Amino acid sequence: EGHVLIIQDFAQLEFRVIAAVSNCRKAINMIKTGYDIHMAKAIEIWGEELIKKSTPKEVKMMRYRTKNELVFPAIYGSMPKAIANRLNVSESKAEQLYDKLWVDFPEIKEWQEEVLKIYDKKRFTEIPPGRRRYAPLTRNEILNSPIQGAASSIVCKAMNILSRRKYWIYLNCHDELVFCVKEKEAKYAAEEIQSVMESKLY
Repeated sequence: EGHVLIIQDFAQLEFRVIAAVSNCRKAINMIKTGYDIHMAKAIEIWGEELIKKSTPKEVKMMRYRTKNELVFPAIYGSMPKAIANRLNVSESKAEQLYDKLWVDFPEIKEWQEEVLKIYDKKRFTEIPPGRRRYAPLTRNEILNSPIQGAASSIVCKAMNILSRRKYWIYLNCHDELVFCVKEKEAKYAAEEIQSVMESKLY
């Protein structure tokens, strides 16, 4: 009683990390302008006409599937055949979507190749800011460890800062944080929490 929950999340955290580490100009511009990359790719998969005819719930599911069955699997090393199986489309369609992703984000593809090259030479993959994960690793583990590891570090750093400021972190789910604060302090707390989460954590 007398307390409220404040929910804050790092919007598209892993996509922000990959945009930063690869210095992908288009991805960075999309993030800055609020462009929804997952929705844009959903249109490429299912077509604008079908999406217009779909209910909001169906559109939300298409976007979710695009993010988890095309965009991130490709970034994390999945090849067209695996993507075709995930999306239940032909392999040729998956190849078109896969190739188009790298036309849009060539710097991410270059980052992938560099990370794989370093692993082949040194037998580890680096996780910002300064950790390593050693062989044996699969292609997907080599590529997703730096991104998911960095994202996890960012969330943990924010949690550490905020807990030292006496905020009760009620729940952490992926890149979402839930705080329990006194109702009379909610406005100030929400502003301070947002300020910390938006700051340069690494």
